[in-house]
Amino acid sequence: MAKSIGGLVNRERARTARLKSFERYTSIVNSSKNFEEAFSKVRNIRDVPANVAARFWKTFGGEGSTPVSAFRNFYNTVKK
Repeated sequence: MAKSIGGLVNRERARTARLKSFERYTSIVNSSKNFEEAFSKVRNIRDVPANVAARFWKTFGGEGSTPVSAFRNFYNTVKK
């Protein structure tokens, strides 16, 4: 039992750390009424550092993903 609780705690800590590294975008998701509004706001950001974009893609996108599906994955993670 303790092991499964520890696993849950560790997963939640990892999720929190991932989201913290994308704090600017997490804030946009939390302040938006829906996915479409959040995606529209994020699409207008022009000064995204290459390392942040690469980390975002590695975490939420990947092979076969589109920018929309990667952001939807991020959006759903934030809204959990």
